[in-house]
Amino acid sequence: MRNIKPYYQEVLQQLMVMNLPYVFMTGKDTLSGKNMEEIKKVLLLVLCYGVQYKGKRSVTHNQENMFNLQWLEVPDVALEELEALSRNMVFQLRRLIDERNEHMELIMDLTQ
Repeated sequence: MRNIKPYYQEVLQQLMVMNLPYVFMTGKDTLSGKNMEEIKKVLLLVLCYGVQYKGKRSVTHNQENMFNLQWLEVPDVALEELEALSRNMVFQLRRLIDERNEHMELIMDLTQ
């Protein structure tokens, strides 16, 4: 978190006047009102960066980063396209499961 203010100032040319979120709180009491305010700050910073990021098109159009749900609304999807979408979905699920397991291991290590 300590690199966020310099990044906003040097790269985005914006002076951050809000207090940085206290991220250590977010892992303790996840449902408290104060914790939710800190999570909102983190999301605000990420979203503000995402809107201004010059390479956002390459991020949002990369199938490894995003999963397009528009195909659910199309009644007649070609079999080849359905297979490609299914492979992408499996890739995304594997990645999410790996991330979940990695974070669970970290949580277990931190709580011992």
